[in-house]
Amino acid sequence: MSFSNVIGHERALGLLKAMLVNGRLPHALLISGPVGVGKYTTALALAQAVNCLEPVAGLPCGTCRACSKIARGQHPDVSVLEPEGRLRLIRIEHVRELRTQINYRPFEGRTKVYIVREADRMQDPQANALLKTLEEPPSQSLLILTTPEESDLLPTIVSRCLRLHLAPLPRETIEAWLARERGLEGPRARYMASLAEGCLGRVIDLDADEVWQHRIEVTNRLSRLAPDRIEPALDWAAELAGAPDNWPAVFGLLRFWYRDLLVLAGGAGRRHLVNDDLAAELEASGGNRDAGAFLSALDEIERAEDALRRLIRPELVFENLLIGLSDLVGT
Repeated sequence: MSFSNVIGHERALGLLKAMLVNGRLPHALLISGPVGVGKYTTALALAQAVNCLEPVAGLPCGTCRACSKIARGQHPDVSVLEPEGRLRLIRIEHVRELRTQINYRPFEGRTKVYIVREADRMQDPQANALLKTLEEPPSQSLLILTTPEESDLLPTIVSRCLRLHLAPLPRETIEAWLARERGLEGPRARYMASLAEGCLGRVIDLDADEVWQHRIEVTNRLSRLAPDRIEPALDWAAELAGAPDNWPAVFGLLRFWYRDLLVLAGGAGRRHLVNDDLAAELEASGGNRDAGAFLSALDEIERAEDALRRLIRPELVFENLLIGLSDLVGT
C-alpha cells in the first residue's frame, strides 16, 4: 500500500505529494468522492507517508516495517473509525476515545493518524465532539475524514479541513487496469469497467465470471416481468432482499440495462451501448416504447437505492421497484 496503489487521480495526488515533500501537510484532511473511488486507499497512503521509516524523496516506500504494518492494519499509531450497527453510525464513544488518544505521543511512529471513514455517518453529538479536536489539533497528529459528499457534513467541520475531491475515473483507465492486472479484455472488460462507474474499488474484488453469469440471470429475470403477472416480481424481490451483498451489482446491472434501452430509444445506435453484445435482445426488449418509459425506470432504480440507504425494509423496497418496472414493460 502506497501512492502507487492509488489508480488515477494524478492532480489530487500531485497536490498531496507536494505538501509532503515541502512539509506542509495540514493536521486535518477531508477526502470526498463516490464509494470505491479510492478515498480510503489514499488515506492509508498518507498514513504511511507520515510514518515511513525509509521515505524516498519525502514519499512512503510502501515496503518498510511501518508501511507494511499500516497496510495490514496493525500499526499502533494508525486507527480507523467506521460506521457500525444496523443504522451504520459512528459511535460517540469511539469519537470520545479518539479525542483522548490523539493527545498522547505516538507509540511507535512519528505521527498518530486517525482515519474516519464515512464521516457523514456521524450524528450531531459525534460531529460536535470531533469538531473540538479539529479546532485545536495536537502536534504529531493527522486526522483524515472520508465521505461521499462533503455537503453531508457540518460546515464547521468542512471549514477546518483541507478538502480533496476524488472524481470518478474515465472508463478507459479502469478498462486498462483490468486488462493489465486481471487479464480481462473484450466485452467482459468493457462491462466490468462500466460497472465500476468510475470507481475501481467497486469491481476490484469481483469475480468477472460470476458478474457475467449474474448479468445473464438478471436479464433473464427482467424478461419475465410483465404488468399482468405479479408473481415474478415478488419472487425476485424476496430473493434480492435476502442477498444484500448482491445489491450493488444488481443495481448496476439494472441501471445499465435501462440506460442502454434509453440510448436505443434516442437513436444513438449500438456502438454507445454498455451491453453491446446484447444489442439484439435490447432492441427486442425496447420495442416501440419512447424514452420516457426508460427515464422513469432509471428514476425508480435511483429511488430504490435511496430507500435502502434510509433503511426501509429491503423486501418492500424491491417489491415496489420490480412491480414498478413490470408496469413499465407494458407502457
